[in-house]
Amino acid sequence: MDKDFELKILSKEFYENYPSTKYKEILTKKERPYTCLMFEIHKGYYVCIPYRTEITHKYSYRFHKSKRSVKNKSGLDYTKMVIVGKESYFSTVSAVVDNDEYIETVQNITRIKREALSFLDDYIACITQNSSLSPQEISRRYSFCALQYFHKELGLEREDKPMSKITYIKADITKLDIDAIVNAANSSLLGGGGVDGAIHRAAGPELLAECRTLHGCETGDAKITKGYKLPAKHVIHTVGPIYSGSESDPVKLKSCYTKSLDLAKENDLHSIAFPAISCGVYGYPWEDATEIAVAAVREWQTKNADYELDVTFCCFSDDMYALYDRKICK
Repeated sequence: MDKDFELKILSKEFYENYPSTKYKEILTKKERPYTCLMFEIHKGYYVCIPYRTEITHKYSYRFHKSKRSVKNKSGLDYTKMVIVGKESYFSTVSAVVDNDEYIETVQNITRIKREALSFLDDYIACITQNSSLSPQEISRRYSFCALQYFHKELGLEREDKPMSKITYIKADITKLDIDAIVNAANSSLLGGGGVDGAIHRAAGPELLAECRTLHGCETGDAKITKGYKLPAKHVIHTVGPIYSGSESDPVKLKSCYTKSLDLAKENDLHSIAFPAISCGVYGYPWEDATEIAVAAVREWQTKNADYELDVTFCCFSDDMYALYDRKICK
């Protein structure tokens, strides 16, 4: 392996040691492994960057020489690079990429390696607390990053403490098997329409009975109950603002997220899912609400970097999913 770079496929042994159930940021395909661009960073250790499609963020090299590459948003995704220190982690199967993309890789290998190493160096600086990046930029770059699993290979401490993650899905929040789901409740906490009613129906009457003991909740505040018949262990109830256009609206909406995250930490919870708070009958503009939600979560995770709390934004529509995709990956 003495060339400037090679194309490689990660082996079955690699994926057995890094199963997707635990290492969620490492890319896998059901039918075939990803082809990776591989080059050595120091003796015996290699950076492997996957060739992939549908890249929507800027932390990548995007191919642009062919119409097919542009249409498929194909490129090399720096956020999903892995660090390999064992020869057996490379498959003996020949790696293949589109000819146009291979030619473009060769033509731009100096730039690609420079950008990949810069991304890696900035990550190391973040972990060692020597970074000049803003908390928001750190979260944008590294919330979905696979490097968190390779601290040992990078000579970093805290290899047992991966960074908290932010994900977004289109799903029924009442079906999520996690530590807590957040209920966009009304101030009575006694059930209502939309996601509030769906959570109460799924949890059963015991949830309402416990909610009666909480004596309501102020806008922007949050309270916690058991999950009862829900797959989630707990429900955190928060009351979003009814949109009026006033200066207090974003303050109260942000508070819904931070107070919910605070409650999760106080109760030793490590995974939480939010609906789009105030985006239903409360009329908060989706564009503004999602911006506030993502910023609030990123800020909280940065301030609580020693506590692992994975956050999922659970979207009820394709349009809402597209908004979160744009806000998180921009």
